[in-house]
Amino acid sequence: MLLRVCFNLTIVTRDILASGSQNKVEYASNMSEMHHKIFPGIISRLTQTGSRYPDDVLVGMLHGFIIQFNLEPHGHFIWDDALRKLK
Repeated sequence: MLLRVCFNLTIVTRDILASGSQNKVEYASNMSEMHHKIFPGIISRLTQTGSRYPDDVLVGMLHGFIIQFNLEPHGHFIWDDALRKLK
C-alpha cells in the first residue's frame, strides 16, 4: 500500500507540475524530500532489513507531507486509490 501511495503522489506531482505551477522547482524539491524520507521505510519493509519507522509513524509522516505541501484536495486519490487496489 505504501508503494501505491507514493506512486499516486508522483502522479499528483506530475499533474501539478504540468499545470504550469509557478513554484515548480520548490514543489519538485519538496516531493524529492518526501520520497527521501518515505522510501527507506518502504525498502526496509520489502527487504526485512535495517531499522524502520513504526507503521503509524510512517503513515503520519505521509499525512504530514500531504498537509505541508497542500495536497489535501488530492487526498481521495492518494489514499482511496491505494486502499482500493489492495483488494
